[in-house]
Amino acid sequence: MVELKILILSGKRSFVVKKIKKEFELAGIESTYLNIGKLNLLSRENQTIVKNQGIEVSDFDAIFLKTSLKLTPFVEPLLDEIQKMGIFVQIKPGAYYLNANDGLQEMVLSAKVRTPKAFILANPKKTRGLVKLLKYPVVFKTFVGLKKTQSIIVESPRSLQSIAKSIKIETDEVILKEFIEGDLLECAVIGEKVLCIKRKWKKNELQNLENGTIAKLGENDRKTAIAAMNACGSEIGTVKICKGFVIDVSLDIKWNVFCKKTKKNLYREVAEFYLKKVKN
Repeated sequence: MVELKILILSGKRSFVVKKIKKEFELAGIESTYLNIGKLNLLSRENQTIVKNQGIEVSDFDAIFLKTSLKLTPFVEPLLDEIQKMGIFVQIKPGAYYLNANDGLQEMVLSAKVRTPKAFILANPKKTRGLVKLLKYPVVFKTFVGLKKTQSIIVESPRSLQSIAKSIKIETDEVILKEFIEGDLLECAVIGEKVLCIKRKWKKNELQNLENGTIAKLGENDRKTAIAAMNACGSEIGTVKICKGFVIDVSLDIKWNVFCKKTKKNLYREVAEFYLKKVKN
C-alpha cells in the first residue's frame, strides 16, 4: 500500500468526485472529500491561515481540485496558500484568474501555441480599423465584466461593422477571432496522457461530442494539447484543436463522455497521475 493522503476539494460530492475518490483508494491512496465551501481563509498580521473544523489541509500530500471558475476570488488565494505548504495540486496559482478571462487566456495561449489570429478590444467601435486585417468568417464576442454577452460568427467586413454599430450597452471586452472551419479534436489531458474525440464539421455545424469518434492524435497535436494545458496553469483539463490551431482550453473534462467513447477509465488515469507526481 502506498502511504499517501489526498484531499479532494469540490463544490459538491458529484458522481465524478465519487469515482475519482474510489480510484484513489483502489490505488492504495487514502483520500478525503471536503466541500470547498467549508474552508475559510483567515488573514491576520500579514499571514493567511486555511481553516476548517476537523480537517487540517497541511496534513495531506496532495489535493485534487474540482470547482467552478465562479469561485476564482476565493480559490486563487487558497492556491497561493497550498503552494506555500508545498502540497501538490493539479492547478497552479493564477490559473483560475487566467481561465475566467477569455481575453487573458487568448493572449497567454498565443504566446505558447498556435492559435487563430485574434484582437482584444475594450470598445466595439474600435473594430472599424481592424475589419481588413482579418480573414473571414470571424468570431465576435462581447463581455460585460467576465460574463460573455454575445458570441456570433460574422461572415464579412460589412456585417462586422453593422453588428459593432448595433451594440448599445457598455462592454468591458471585445474579442475578434478568426474562425477555423473544420473537424474539431477535443482532447482530454491528464498529465502526459491525451485522449481524443473527433467532432466532425458538417453543413456549417459541429457534431456533438457524444456523437464524435475516437481519434488517434499525431505527435504534434499531442504535444500541442499538453503545451496548451500547461500554459493555462493546469495538468488536467480539455484542449480543443482544429487544423493545428488551439481553439479553446478548459480546466474540466466531460468525464462520462470520454470514458464511454474511449473505453478508458479516466478516473484511474487521474489516480495513476497523482501517484507518479507525488511519489516523485
